[in-house]
Amino acid sequence: MTKADKGTSFSLRGDLLRSSSANLLFALSQATVLVTVAQLGTMRDVGLVTLATAIVTPIFSFSGLSLREARSVDNGERFTTADYYSLRMVTTAAASILCLLVLVFFYGLKTGDVAFAVIAYVATKIFHTQSNLNYGVFQRFGRIDLVATSNYLRAVVGG
Repeated sequence: MTKADKGTSFSLRGDLLRSSSANLLFALSQATVLVTVAQLGTMRDVGLVTLATAIVTPIFSFSGLSLREARSVDNGERFTTADYYSLRMVTTAAASILCLLVLVFFYGLKTGDVAFAVIAYVATKIFHTQSNLNYGVFQRFGRIDLVATSNYLRAVVGG
């Protein structure tokens, strides 16, 4: 059932505006984190954040398998929501393990600050991947406003 079916006002312009402004706010919050680390920390701290991002982001991007998009367009209900969540849990666990393997293989066990940065970033990505799949469910039912609200909250909280 879509927003139109429930009697909720449907506005493509409103959804686009909410979604775009939420994405912009989230991007600005992420840039603010990096600027804050650069201002309050050392060059090494900025390097650690950048290194953690460089290690974790491509692995988690690949492991996402575009499940958000698949869930949002699965009108035939070929798979249940539980199927999507189960697959997301498996791919998220595999991505987390792969990030740790990359960390150990390339940086060894003696680099505690690198390990901390990577593990902390992996933890944030774990939560993000689950919420991303929720966005697919919201999109499927035309609830872009919920996606935007979640992105506003992530920007404020720092997720």
